[in-house]
Amino acid sequence: MAVSRRILGIGGSLLMILACILYIVSNAVPIWGTVKVGQATNTIGLWQGCISIPGYTQCSALVCLLPGSTPCIKNGAARAFVTLACIFSAVAALCLLASAILTDVSKLLAMMVKIVPFSSLLVGVIGVGVGINLVTYKTVFSIGAAAIVGILALILNLAGTILAFLIQ
Repeated sequence: MAVSRRILGIGGSLLMILACILYIVSNAVPIWGTVKVGQATNTIGLWQGCISIPGYTQCSALVCLLPGSTPCIKNGAARAFVTLACIFSAVAALCLLASAILTDVSKLLAMMVKIVPFSSLLVGVIGVGVGINLVTYKTVFSIGAAAIVGILALILNLAGTILAFLIQ
């Protein structure tokens, strides 16, 4: 027995909404990488870095001192691709929901139901991968909670994309 388009569309839409929320959290939280030095804990995210000592935390925006340097380029790429993953996953959720609600689905919507979730997955893999590489390659930082949230977003995005491709 084939699973109905409505069930697959709603399930895929829910997964893409959850992926979108996790991408947003991952993008915003400054804990892509962490390192503990004595009593201080340093964390770095895509947009800001923080230093914490017991009873005090100070965060500031990340500024590239050498704009053409590899870390600045990686940071810009990670920011851009994770932000695109946020947008594409939200659009994918809307497309999947529309395909579940509408009785007569146009060819354009049927095509978008497959292309947009896959595009979200693709830019998410690039963004999360570059972000993890940024904070762990040749640094003392270890992977942080925001990077793990990004990985969870990728898993949900993959599941939503699979459901989208199962829709007839």
